[in-house]
Amino acid sequence: DRLRAFSLSSAFAGVAAQLLEVPGVRLYHDDILHKREGKARVPWHLDWGEAYGSYPFADSRSLNMWIPLEESVTFQNGSLYFATDVNEDNVRRALGDDADDEALHEFLTKRRLVSFDCKLGDVLFFSSGCWHCSGP
Repeated sequence: DRLRAFSLSSAFAGVAAQLLEVPGVRLYHDDILHKREGKARVPWHLDWGEAYGSYPFADSRSLNMWIPLEESVTFQNGSLYFATDVNEDNVRRALGDDADDEALHEFLTKRRLVSFDCKLGDVLFFSSGCWHCSGP
């Protein structure tokens, strides 16, 4: 119940609404990913698009909210990397529809990448249509 109350905070909803420039938002999907330090990376992916089907509402704009639950999170222990100048169509044109993780990694790591070191209490909002992965 505490986690539910935290994730449904009106403060988070207010920030998301401001970023999307809309009067209000709703939580469509929540997910908890526990990744042990130094274990397998999460490969490059999108959190929406053809791979995930279409959203059941008229407006497909969506955001992810990522909250680190460790004192210090860097790329070496699990922070996110973002490819800033590419979208799903760019990847499909370059690699086709059935690109594997290795081909995606090679293609996306040649792009301009951004990562943020985070600390406990930070919150990252990013487009669900932004290519991202986590290290190491």
